[in-house]
Amino acid sequence: MQVFFDKNICLNINSEGKLYISNSNWGIFISSDIDTNWMYRPAIDVPTIFATIKKESDEVYISNREYGLFKLTYGGIYYEYLTDKFNKPNLRFEIIKATDKSELVGYSKVSTEPIGIYFSTDDTTWNLIKNIDSTTEINVIEPYKNFILLGTSSGLEYTSNSGSSWNSIELPNIPGNDKSISSISISDSGHIYAVYGNYYLIKGMLPYTNVEELNPNENGFALSPNQVTDKIIIRFKDEFFNTTELQIFNSYGQEMESLSRKIETNTNQIEINVSSLPDGLYFVVLNANGKITSKPFIVLK
Repeated sequence: MQVFFDKNICLNINSEGKLYISNSNWGIFISSDIDTNWMYRPAIDVPTIFATIKKESDEVYISNREYGLFKLTYGGIYYEYLTDKFNKPNLRFEIIKATDKSELVGYSKVSTEPIGIYFSTDDTTWNLIKNIDSTTEINVIEPYKNFILLGTSSGLEYTSNSGSSWNSIELPNIPGNDKSISSISISDSGHIYAVYGNYYLIKGMLPYTNVEELNPNENGFALSPNQVTDKIIIRFKDEFFNTTELQIFNSYGQEMESLSRKIETNTNQIEINVSSLPDGLYFVVLNANGKITSKPFIVLK
């Protein structure tokens, strides 16, 4: 069959590798082999259709600005209409995304409800987690672990607590460039790649500040944030609970003796104030029973 693609498409791949393409002018295309075996489901209404997948459950949520939210299940066989079950039945989502925890985040501006970002844990009960000014346009929503990032016509914002608080990410000042973020992608290491303004691709790092977001890797410890102004947080694996020495070196190999220390027994995380260090590249080095590991961080004030 012929598959119709245009610029208004949204791509999703589920946990089994099945590809879903939502097209604002045609509908939903589903392929089990991402090549020749395509199934077509007509658009509920033309125009504007946006789809997202809960990858673990293989549920596809289809947002339509005219009619509301639909759930596609059983490999595209069955549609369930959700909007008539909403606690806020007037919501119509311009964008909808599933988080890593199988929650849903949607941007609504075409309803009698306030314009903003809405959050749901069960796909029918929706709570407003961020009001959006009518002059600001949301271009992209990108959930990642416990973060939700918003790319807007005026910049880049994030929350790490399901919308209880929001923070702006400082963007480069490029003369003649507007502040809009039109696309976001996040790597497994937490690096953010974003399309900025008219011509620029920018790269940054997620601002890890909560110890719960630190997951020690196979090297035995995690350090956050990578770029810091005042303090770093270090979390250890079990093998580092005893007789561990921590040292901090600058890029010339000189030890910052005032910050080096021994780790207390049964301590699995510490906080170190590095505000006294000049701007530059530094290394945390751990020696636990003869096993040495290190990680870099940057002081930038």
